[in-house]
Amino acid sequence: MRFMRRFKQDLEKEINEWVADDLIHEDQAMLILQRYGITPGQSYNLGYTLLIGLGFLFIGLSVITLIGANWDDIPRVARMSGLIVLTASTHLVGIWFYGKLHVNKSIACFFLGNFFFGGSIILIAQIYHLGEHMPDGVYWWALGCLPLVVLLHSRLLAIQMMVLALLWFYLEINLGYYPATLPLFLAAAAYVLVRSEVSAILFLTIFAHLGLWLEYSLSVYWAQGGQLNWEAEHLIVTVGFFAAAYGFSQWLAIHSSSIAKEYGALLGVWCLRFVLILTMFLSFKGPWQNLINADWNHLPLMSFLSMLLWALAAYLAYISRYYLPTIVFFLIFFSTSVLLIVTDNPGHAFFFQLVYNMILVGLGVWLIIRGISTNISHDFWTGVCTLLAMATLRYIDLIGGYVGGAILFMMIAGILLGAAHYWKRYQLSEAQ
Repeated sequence: MRFMRRFKQDLEKEINEWVADDLIHEDQAMLILQRYGITPGQSYNLGYTLLIGLGFLFIGLSVITLIGANWDDIPRVARMSGLIVLTASTHLVGIWFYGKLHVNKSIACFFLGNFFFGGSIILIAQIYHLGEHMPDGVYWWALGCLPLVVLLHSRLLAIQMMVLALLWFYLEINLGYYPATLPLFLAAAAYVLVRSEVSAILFLTIFAHLGLWLEYSLSVYWAQGGQLNWEAEHLIVTVGFFAAAYGFSQWLAIHSSSIAKEYGALLGVWCLRFVLILTMFLSFKGPWQNLINADWNHLPLMSFLSMLLWALAAYLAYISRYYLPTIVFFLIFFSTSVLLIVTDNPGHAFFFQLVYNMILVGLGVWLIIRGISTNISHDFWTGVCTLLAMATLRYIDLIGGYVGGAILFMMIAGILLGAAHYWKRYQLSEAQ
């Protein structure tokens, strides 16, 4: 996503120069910009937007801190009226800016006003000693942001709302309650995502919230209570969830919209990172021993959900015409799951560990070769970093003693040197 922002910024600059040099006409320039989802005159400077958001954030924190420091010295009527006036006036200024078509300034005022709204809820609850269920205050704070998010299609306000929703989610489950209305915030954020410009942060935030809510829902159902209890079955369902997400990323990649392609590439990268992190985690013996010793008390629902997610992944892979990764990972996942459930000998953990170390090496090699052949530096460096991270972990936790570790290090060294040789030959063949 960072590469795409820079690409769009440079492309818009180049196209403006082409028009100025009479190389292309303005209508041709507009067609090129539309093809890549670029709005003329739009700034892709994420740092500027971040600084503006943080600036207004600290303004809100400063005002709330100042009021809180002098809270006991302010009369109760003045407290209530002051909070209402402060919140209402900030939002009225935002409405005025919106009427003048200064959308960015309007959103900044609403962003600040939402902090005053949350501060007012907390301080008013303190005045009247309203604290029976503390998460309710955060919930109404997030819910108060929702109408502005939907009406303005603002990514900044949507992220603010989702952060508050996550805080409410954590507080609610920490007290043993089920956050049933979290999908309401997810739907509002997804609506903004569809209607607004590209936002990698909002996209990943929605994805993370959806995964957490699904996993917690399973935890509540399986534990028959409100506490978050992780079972071995969660791992199987999580793998299926990411498989479906990867299929969705491939479907987005073949979409005609450039924005959909960007989201597809982003989701695909994070699914790849999940696979690498999970495989690296499973390259140790301890996790396998815990999985073998697990009770597996929820096999029917786990199997149904897992197969449903994998069926969705297979369907999305079919319509996107990119089957191989899904087939390979399904075969590995299915065989591993069956063997885990069947075996009851913790000594077999070593064999699982050995196989997944080999898979991790294979992933690193595949990424290096793919990065060289497709000129994608991300894949190449991800493969190199995977092998280096694996070598570091094996140095800490040697497989089969020092001899096994030395053999593994020599194998990784051979792979890296072979990749370098392959890269040189590939570049020479491309030059010819």
